[in-house]
Amino acid sequence: MAMFSYEEWKNIVNNLLIQGNAEEALYIVEQLISQLPNDASIRVLLAKVYWLLGHHQDSIKSLQQAVNLEPDNIEYMFYLARSLLKTGEKLQALITISSAITIKPTDLDAGLYYIFMITHQNFEIIKYIWSKPETESLVSFFVDTHANNPLNYNLFSHISLIEIVLGRFDRAEIFFCLLLK
Repeated sequence: MAMFSYEEWKNIVNNLLIQGNAEEALYIVEQLISQLPNDASIRVLLAKVYWLLGHHQDSIKSLQQAVNLEPDNIEYMFYLARSLLKTGEKLQALITISSAITIKPTDLDAGLYYIFMITHQNFEIIKYIWSKPETESLVSFFVDTHANNPLNYNLFSHISLIEIVLGRFDRAEIFFCLLLK
């Protein structure tokens, strides 16, 4: 099976999925994993096939294996967090994104996704996460480095609403001012 490169196998599998041959795609990816069990990228491909077959827990397990194989790969963490969120495992998704932020605290995408996820949780989870020092430093980083970016309207509106919910009106006013820029 190793006659093709990973990219070629990935294209073959994606074409099979487009054609509706998910079972055949699964067979190919399982064969690849049997030959390359420690290849995280193949685990991610397996997760995609599982997800499309409706085997969501198997997909999550495969993504967790990919993250274990490459613990500094925040892209894999994003995939895992998104899958966890879609299956209702919100707290685990938050923990996964929090780990990604710890690995690369300057990653704007990770931070925005983290903020997005926080604002869609219940109040107790918001209070717990918002009180963590790393959340405070993340927010400060975004404000300092991205305040002049008009695309951050959603970020600042979410932060403002959280500050109001937590009763920190003076801080909410700061973010409202950034919204009005």
